Amino acid sequence: MKDQFSHLARRTRRWKFADGTTELLLGGFMLWGGLAFNAPSPLLTSILVLVGMVVIVLGVEALQRKYVYPRAGYVEFRETTRRGMWKPLLAALTIMLAFIAVFWWFMVHRPDDALAWIASFLGIFLGLVFLYCALAFGFRRLAVIGLLSLTLGLLFSPLVLPPEALEGYLGIAAMAVYFILVGLALLVSGGLAFRAFLRNNPLLAESADEP
Repeated sequence: MKDQFSHLARRTRRWKFADGTTELLLGGFMLWGGLAFNAPSPLLTSILVLVGMVVIVLGVEALQRKYVYPRAGYVEFRETTRRGMWKPLLAALTIMLAFIAVFWWFMVHRPDDALAWIASFLGIFLGLVFLYCALAFGFRRLAVIGLLSLTLGLLFSPLVLPPEALEGYLGIAAMAVYFILVGLALLVSGGLAFRAFLRNNPLLAESADEP
């Protein structure tokens, strides 16, 4: 019974990626965030990011209401055990704390080239997250995104590029380029998945009312 319930939970969570709208949401966030780094001031960047996030969320929700829910319905799975509720939260918190700890170590012990590693850290961190989602939900396209993120994380690192090419503002620019490239990849992946979802799940023709 427990195995059947776990399988049902996995299938319910899988729908978060099945229609491609989750990738469209994440891709929109990352692409807009990368473009917003070109703003002339940090304040304007923050404002653009916040406004863009609201617009993207509303846009994706509109797509879901118009195209996804009429085909697949709306289901929200809630764990019934405390262990089931806290397990993914603890895993996410552990990964986040590890990321913060590593970056903090660089900021304290190697402040001169800490920013040179920021794009690399993000690429590796998010790449592992995408690979985990690919394994957990069985979507190979997420593995492709994860491998792309890992590759960019390695390319935008002092291990490949000269440290002086990633210092200061250049490190922030590398992070912006990373967001733009991965954001575009997510939009393409999500768009193809969304098109396939619409093709494989046509709306049932409404039957005419009987006299």
